[in-house]
Amino acid sequence: PAAPSSGDQRAASRYGIWPPAGDAVSALAPDASRIVVGDRAGNVHILPADGGPESFQVREEVVSFLGHSGKVRLLAVSDDGARIASVANDNSIRVWDTATGLPQSFFGDATGSSSEQLVFSPDGSALGILGGNQVQIMSADDGSELAVFELAELHQSLAFADSDRLFIGSENGTLSVVSRDATDNWSLQTLWQGESPIRWLEASPQARYLVFVDQENLAQQFILTEGRLGEQSLRLPGTVEEVSFTPNGSRVLFRTARWIHRASSAESGLRWQESVFAPRAVSGSRMVFGDASSNQAAALGNRVFLPVSSDGYVRAEAVGFDGNPGSALFGNKDELLNEWRSRLGIN
Repeated sequence: PAAPSSGDQRAASRYGIWPPAGDAVSALAPDASRIVVGDRAGNVHILPADGGPESFQVREEVVSFLGHSGKVRLLAVSDDGARIASVANDNSIRVWDTATGLPQSFFGDATGSSSEQLVFSPDGSALGILGGNQVQIMSADDGSELAVFELAELHQSLAFADSDRLFIGSENGTLSVVSRDATDNWSLQTLWQGESPIRWLEASPQARYLVFVDQENLAQQFILTEGRLGEQSLRLPGTVEEVSFTPNGSRVLFRTARWIHRASSAESGLRWQESVFAPRAVSGSRMVFGDASSNQAAALGNRVFLPVSSDGYVRAEAVGFDGNPGSALFGNKDELLNEWRSRLGIN
């Protein structure tokens, strides 16, 4: 099954009807070909994006005995779409094979408090789990614990830059990294100190940049190769619910409650390009871009897909940028003032 063609640039083209939303959590495969739903019974359903309620009902009968013993709280999909991880209310962790829809034989365990974030490493071999003041790295191959660190304060954000570096952001504005050396030992190191709690972290596909958003919705870009911030920052007009780099790494998308804002990413920092109105996504879900290997719109982030709830069901919805930025007031305050002084002829 495949997502809509690259020619579909409508701002909200819908396809697919999905299992009842209720208390379910949902995710999309990176190529938008499958939708994943974790339900209150502990099951994880992996279904084609062009299916319907009938395929879900058949699948429900097959997998009713699999999964967790309680409600699924979190889902994560590996970058290649081959694996899915789920966390339940009891902090049990399962890893699922996307092709077969079946779980691997082991159960993992998140050892800290209630898990708040779950991410795959870029190669899909490890999982990063964040729960309050503890960060854990678990093997996605066998469920073994690779590393665990007790943190001095609460953290709300984490992101793998590569398979050997997991970045975490704290309530006091500290940016830290958990890194692995040549002997497979992991260590925790502080990199940078900000003034406001860090709410979101996201690394570029080439592991060159790390974008973080603080409590004041100020987005900044950290140049990992040089250990410094880019000069241009971006203040978003609402609470940021998600940050995602486009597959080619040239742009960053920031999703707020009803908007998706797109900015360019370079050594100089972040520069706003345009915004598009978007449907309200299912809680905890993430944007995906479609098949970037064969679709230029996906590679550039000209179109994204979101899991949304409609008429009691979860469905995938496409949102497209039209390339016309129009007027906006996003960005660094001094730069904006200088730009508009110039336009108005004010010295």
